[in-house]
Amino acid sequence: MATTNVIKIVYRKVLRILPTRVALYLIYFRGYKKILNIKNPITWGEKIQWLKLYGGLEKLSKYVDKYEVRNYVENTIGGDYLNELYGVYDDPEKIEYDKLPNKFVLKNTNGSGEVLICKDKSMFDKAKANRTMKRWLKDNYWLEKKEPQYKYIKNRIIVEKYLEDASNSLIDYKFYCTNGKVKYYAIFY
Repeated sequence: MATTNVIKIVYRKVLRILPTRVALYLIYFRGYKKILNIKNPITWGEKIQWLKLYGGLEKLSKYVDKYEVRNYVENTIGGDYLNELYGVYDDPEKIEYDKLPNKFVLKNTNGSGEVLICKDKSMFDKAKANRTMKRWLKDNYWLEKKEPQYKYIKNRIIVEKYLEDASNSLIDYKFYCTNGKVKYYAIFY
């Protein structure tokens, strides 16, 4: 195992046992190379850490879970806005790949950017995918990043329809807002 991976594993294990406040100082220092100002947060990163402590984020669990949020969307604006769901699984070994269409997407219900895309089932390495998803299921954003919105989420895998536009791709837009105003955005191709 590469030294970088060992360091990452040790770092995550340490974060799991540290008290939240101490872990947040460590997380912030690692990312920004400066001391966190939790009493008077000014930067975006400081405000994020402050929210983890005082923002009551645990009440947002049903909105950050990619499976559970589907109920909210359906009840609020209707199921027409949801991508087609092929299944939800506690164990990737239970996914019945032979029953899936040729193209599909696998996602972790509580992950960020944890997506496996299958564009051709005949070329898809199921064993490798299952190993990857088993790693996802071990991640715990509450313990490792002290993100309280993930505290009560059951970590699962969802399988959804693969979406693409006329050019056979799909652009993903993310907007990061503060006080109702877009502060940052990201575009993923």
